[in-house]
Amino acid sequence: MLYDAGLYRQAGVLLQQAMAEEPADSANYCLLSNIECNLNRRSESLEAARRAVSLSPDHFYAHLCLANALYVNYKREEALIEAKAAMSLNPQFCGCYVIAARISIALSAPAVALQYAEDGLKIDALSVGCLSQKAIALRALGRAPEAEAIDK
Repeated sequence: MLYDAGLYRQAGVLLQQAMAEEPADSANYCLLSNIECNLNRRSESLEAARRAVSLSPDHFYAHLCLANALYVNYKREEALIEAKAAMSLNPQFCGCYVIAARISIALSAPAVALQYAEDGLKIDALSVGCLSQKAIALRALGRAPEAEAIDK
């Protein structure tokens, strides 16, 4: 609840206590990675996400957290690999397509980003993240009128 309320420091304190009792829980490391990212502690976020994947290599969310941590650490090619790993483990989760599209935009591949956004929209036609990434990709492709239609 503290995390959802944006109280990241307080959430981190409670999480550290929980992690002392259960240090091998990858979900805790995913949450820690997200907290560190929101506190702009990028390298700590990356370290926590890597630990999450090492604890649960078959869990899509650990890979998704790692993709995000790599992205904010400007390791975009690695980030896309992790986003694809998350997507292959859970192809029905829209968030995988959102981060893959965001990373593709950063890699100057708007056509690829557009495809990821559209693939995500096939899963959830109302996904705000996918719609936003689609509009960004369309603008990058010089298709502003289509992007403006999404914005409405």
